Amino acid sequence: MSNEDHVIELLPAYALGAADADEVEQVEAHLPECLACQAELGAIQEITDDLPLAIAEVEPRAALQQQLMSRIEPSQTTPGPLLQISRWQQMTAVFRQHKTMAFSQLALLALAAVLLVSNILLWQQVNELESDPEPDRMQAIQLTSTGIIPNADGFLTISADGLSGAIILDQVPQLEEEQQYQLWLVKDGERTSAALLSVDELGYGGNRVRAPQSLFNYAWAEITIEQAEGSSQPTSDVILKTALFP
Repeated sequence: MSNEDHVIELLPAYALGAADADEVEQVEAHLPECLACQAELGAIQEITDDLPLAIAEVEPRAALQQQLMSRIEPSQTTPGPLLQISRWQQMTAVFRQHKTMAFSQLALLALAAVLLVSNILLWQQVNELESDPEPDRMQAIQLTSTGIIPNADGFLTISADGLSGAIILDQVPQLEEEQQYQLWLVKDGERTSAALLSVDELGYGGNRVRAPQSLFNYAWAEITIEQAEGSSQPTSDVILKTALFP
């Protein structure tokens, strides 16, 4: 899938409810077929769900309250009690108001804050999962470069029951058509192929993980470069790896 096929740049506005109708349609048409964008949206939503809590509830000025009431009930002449604007209404109103100001300081700072907090919480969750894996909840485990591709990165997610998962690679070279990245699960020294995947021009891609046993039964995960149809056993050096479960 090419970079243009992804909708990552639309996900922050979509998660905040600030995307327009065309963008919502584009995102919702793309998400069911893209594990990478699903994972990105999940990480962003964890942050946007907590963002309203950072804003104190405020009482609008009387003039603003009267203006709002006049739009809701044009025939009303006597203003009622002052409206309370919820935190979430404040957040979505701000993002809608500034949506067309793509390069304004407010829009850039808000997006940077979302992404920064998202990354911090994601790394905290990953560290917790790596230090204390519990096979009764979803796992997210980072793969480490072996040095062959220095900046290579990746994540292996495992469902709570261990019967399914997903592999995501980042910052790895886009391969020729006759090659793919292959995921191996290692148990008692034996390697089982669990996924084949390609990446886009930015080195980003993912696929579903399939294995004959629960993923909690495997001790290691490894990534190699193999022929497009996959290999029965690794034929090249491991570029990414991680310990799974003892």
